[in-house]
Amino acid sequence: MKIFKLRIIESLYFRRIYLTFLAFFLITGCLLVVTLNHNLRSSIKNRELASIQEKLVLLSPQASEIFNTLNFAKAQAIFPHRSLLTNTRYTMIARRGEIIADSHFTPETIVGGWSFPEVIKALESEWGISERRLEYHGEKSLVVARALYQDGQVLGVIRADVPISTIDALVTSAQYALLWTAIIGLLIAFILGFVMTKAHAEPISQMASVCQAIQKGDYTQKVHLIPNNE
Repeated sequence: MKIFKLRIIESLYFRRIYLTFLAFFLITGCLLVVTLNHNLRSSIKNRELASIQEKLVLLSPQASEIFNTLNFAKAQAIFPHRSLLTNTRYTMIARRGEIIADSHFTPETIVGGWSFPEVIKALESEWGISERRLEYHGEKSLVVARALYQDGQVLGVIRADVPISTIDALVTSAQYALLWTAIIGLLIAFILGFVMTKAHAEPISQMASVCQAIQKGDYTQKVHLIPNNE
């Protein structure tokens, strides 16, 4: 027996509700993705900065001992062994400004370490941060320095730098993850929206089909889905 002629997909009521539902989720999803993407770079950069600062804090006791005893021969050994496998480079700058250790190569005697912008800031307020092009990386880098003190006197500075391209790679990876998450979320929303809208629109569609049948003198049709609401 034929229940109703109007298919649910052809129902204007169904299409209006579903399209409204889709438009709402598309606009909300796009706004959410744009907002998250806008804050993504600064969030990852701040996380990387905090990670570098934490590593410098962990190195500080050993570095202070070396600066205090002037036993610079052991300076090279305090850097993490895994630092050679990463893009994060560490350096130690003694009280007179000479670079006494570098995690990635044996440094030449350089006495201009106090002139670096991040070192100048560190000497003023313990921590110094700058973004500038480093010859070692051959590109713009994030450079973080920490001044170490004893009895109010500067012992030296420990410093770490990482290429901005490393941070950009993390941002790109996070953006891809965000994009795929948004796509999957929207697909799920579309499917759930179809099921929910169909459940609401099908009784109305049946009523319309029955009304059309009655108009034509067919009183045998009935509404089989009667909701418990208006």
